[in-house]
Amino acid sequence: MGSTMVLEETLTLNDIDDAEDLVRTLRGAGMTARLSRTTRLDRSLVLTGRVRDFRSLFSGEIVQVADPGLKEGYKHTLADIEKTVESVAAFMAEHPPGVPFPDDAGQDLIRPVMEALEKDGAGETIPDETAEQFVHWIRALALLQSNGLIEIREDGEMALQRHADPDDLVMSLPFALVYEAEPESLGTYGIRVMMTIASVPLCRVTFGADAIAGMDIGEVDALIADLEIDEEEYDAFMERLSVKMIVVERVLECIEERGTATAMEIYEMMKGEPLTTGEGEITLKLDLDYLRDLLADLFKARVVRRSGAAFRIAS
Repeated sequence: MGSTMVLEETLTLNDIDDAEDLVRTLRGAGMTARLSRTTRLDRSLVLTGRVRDFRSLFSGEIVQVADPGLKEGYKHTLADIEKTVESVAAFMAEHPPGVPFPDDAGQDLIRPVMEALEKDGAGETIPDETAEQFVHWIRALALLQSNGLIEIREDGEMALQRHADPDDLVMSLPFALVYEAEPESLGTYGIRVMMTIASVPLCRVTFGADAIAGMDIGEVDALIADLEIDEEEYDAFMERLSVKMIVVERVLECIEERGTATAMEIYEMMKGEPLTTGEGEITLKLDLDYLRDLLADLFKARVVRRSGAAFRIAS
């Protein structure tokens, strides 16, 4: 028998408390689970430049690009910039320099958004216009703050330090918005590409073979659905898990059909007709070495017992 743990599956989480809770839950149910910590390096790219620089960039790209989808994307980004600038100008018009913001500043936008979220967690009841105004108001405040124009005093009051031409404010945008633009054109417009490399702590929860064999996909989904997991990681994990569960279920069915079965006998049985499910047919093409490793995992997890070269379901 091989020693490779082919049934184990690892889920990467961003939060140590979530990871510890998940391991505790699995172990509390009598299943094997391990927790390990690691670190990865993440790279992020952003563009920085004055508002007027970005306006020139996107206006120029709209004229030059031939791809309709790309052109439409640039138009949308330019429109967003213009709306944020309008919000900045309106905010400065409402708030003289040095005068503390009133306690109800922005409540005409904040209140309907909060009320809608309380009624519907998905926010579907927020009118599109209100949601858009709220987003651009938040962006305007962030832009003023990042340019050092908002003063936060010791008593917690906030005020504009001075007014400025919105076109002169420095803003940052995701690099993905212009990844298809010629790099040299960015410099022509006075826009810089800024790269940040950061270390990100990660927590890895390894589900033992007994957890893979002893749970169904719905149970696992219920355990991890509300945890802090990257969406792509979540989808990839659930796909890997569901495939392994299909294989385990078929192996156990083969053993159960015969009462006891050797790896070779199971191998021959699995080469037969495809499995018919509600979603279609499933053909299992597993080599004998993989099957032996899988049976070794099931034996270590006490899901099956061994009698000589044959296996039977553990009672």
